[in-house]
Amino acid sequence: MNRVLFPAKIDWGVSVLLAVMAIFCFVLGIVCFFLPPPTYISGVLLLLTGALLQSIWMYTRYKIDEQIIRIQCGPIWWTVSLEDIYLIEKTSSVWLMMGGPHLRLALSKDGLMIRYRRYPGQKWLGLVDPAVLISPADRDQFLDAIRSARPDLIATADGNLELKEQ
Repeated sequence: MNRVLFPAKIDWGVSVLLAVMAIFCFVLGIVCFFLPPPTYISGVLLLLTGALLQSIWMYTRYKIDEQIIRIQCGPIWWTVSLEDIYLIEKTSSVWLMMGGPHLRLALSKDGLMIRYRRYPGQKWLGLVDPAVLISPADRDQFLDAIRSARPDLIATADGNLELKEQ
């Protein structure tokens, strides 16, 4: 299997929010340099925050290699081994983007929740299985690419992928 790159789906509300916050940080950071006692540290921190928000907005993508899924959300990188995945669920909830015991690297409410185990019995904080929320632009194509790499994940009636019982 070759490397397959999937761009992220970005909801317009998230896009507007990130753009406005980035512009606000850039403007406020520049203003900090021209205040009567220049506050250089505040200006630099605000410019870096604006750059971080813009990079998240522009560089969120997902790549499937032979063995792993590489997730990039701006400067944040995460990998999930394909062999560790036991469930991929289609989601459509704004609340999943804001809370819950999972890593949120999605910019849309229409996403995929990937649940996996790296070691038998591994749990985050000893409570929940590791999970990551992503939002590829074409969820069905992403799921097809996962199924071609992991034929033991079978499609359920609601379009999710689940590990076949051994």
